[in-house]
Amino acid sequence: MARDGVRALLEHDAAVERWLREEVVIGHAEYLGDSSKAVQAEEVLGRIKARRKAPKACEIATTSPPHDARARAEDSTSRAAKR
Repeated sequence: MARDGVRALLEHDAAVERWLREEVVIGHAEYLGDSSKAVQAEEVLGRIKARRKAPKACEIATTSPPHDARARAEDSTSRAAKR
């Protein structure tokens, strides 16, 4: 069980590292090239707050219990890998 947890953490760390290298670095380089495309922090925060307030499709469609911690970690890893 501990081995599975360590493996999940390593996979998550690898996904975050790929996201940082493949997307964040590129986005930062684009910003340095043309800062007129930048989005103000207040606007980003507003989007995040709106997204957190909006009900999720799965919450509307079902009354199933929330995912466990492992499922959330796998979801965040897969999202990070897609970025």
